Amino acid sequence: MAQNIISYTTNGFFKANATALTTLTSAQFQTDLSDGKEITVIIDTAASNESDIVLCCMPAGNGFGEIKVPLIPQTLNVINLTTMGIKKNDGIAEFKLTNSEGSSVSPVSVKVCFIKHVTVINH
Repeated sequence: MAQNIISYTTNGFFKANATALTTLTSAQFQTDLSDGKEITVIIDTAASNESDIVLCCMPAGNGFGEIKVPLIPQTLNVINLTTMGIKKNDGIAEFKLTNSEGSSVSPVSVKVCFIKHVTVINH
């Protein structure tokens, strides 16, 4: 079963101390992106022993394919994505960590955070 990660919502700028990185216990994880159209994914691989890590954004099943984002090992990776094609009708998006061949990698010492960007319209 996929680990559930809390996502943070912002309507503009956000403070780093207002978000928290969650340590992964599984190579498969999910989050609720129901409000957001754009997201920032922060993945800390600094303490990981893996040298080849890919973030796979699983398709929502509406004709889109899997999105693969190679991560730089032993660093803090910041990735901007759109939720189109990865957010299901219920708002949940699923992810997994693999290597470049598609095999699961150990999530030990990998931390992740999801920040949903919600556009504010001022009238």
